[in-house]
Amino acid sequence: MSSTMFRDALNPVQVMKGVMRDGKEIDRGLGFVGDQLFIDQHFLKRGRVGRMLALMLAKGYKVGLGVDENTAAIIHGSEIEIVGGSGALLLDLRQATQEAGPVNVRNVRISYLDNGDRYDLAKLKGQVLAAKQARGEIKFRQPGFVSDLEYIRPAYTDILGENTILRALTQLVDGPRDHIRGLAFDLEQLPDAPVADPAPELGFEFMLRRDERTHGWDNEGLDNNDYSIFDARLDVRPVRLKTPFYQAW
Repeated sequence: MSSTMFRDALNPVQVMKGVMRDGKEIDRGLGFVGDQLFIDQHFLKRGRVGRMLALMLAKGYKVGLGVDENTAAIIHGSEIEIVGGSGALLLDLRQATQEAGPVNVRNVRISYLDNGDRYDLAKLKGQVLAAKQARGEIKFRQPGFVSDLEYIRPAYTDILGENTILRALTQLVDGPRDHIRGLAFDLEQLPDAPVADPAPELGFEFMLRRDERTHGWDNEGLDNNDYSIFDARLDVRPVRLKTPFYQAW
């Protein structure tokens, strides 16, 4: 859909390490959504937030939309409407700052748009499904807030796993802490990998934070809906992981 597309980039960590060759991992897209918006697919199911962020930084995109499986993003002019069994993740890099080298970026704004949510690309502002809006926001800012989540993770060791970024965002707005940490790394390389790992000890720390701009709504009483989360903050930095990563006890 966008002017640049992923062609054969099945390892998001390798893309974050810089394996992003024209005609191999990436290629020319159809450009149906113009040159300003990047689109990726099978997004949450296959943990592709890392590769989308890396491409956006490399190609200068400021807004990226990752559409999950069984889901559509319908674009009417500047407005996106999410329809389907899951949702879409939106990255906003307009105010992000980037350091040289492997993916190292601060103040990315990350939002999860659920079924029925809308987003205005001209205003860069989201609108939650009316039924969720009527219930009110999650009150994580109020003193004495108690989370409704049954299982709280202290950190996520595979932030690029299946649906992991959404679970982390959910815990961020309906959990006890104002930040969630995650790691992205390859424990080892497959023997038939098409490209040798350029930096085996290189991994990436993902830090999600909620601040004054962050808002969230839950899905209680709404069938086939997940949380809606707007404008969390995401910082990503490269980290060194010792090899071997673990030893026998």
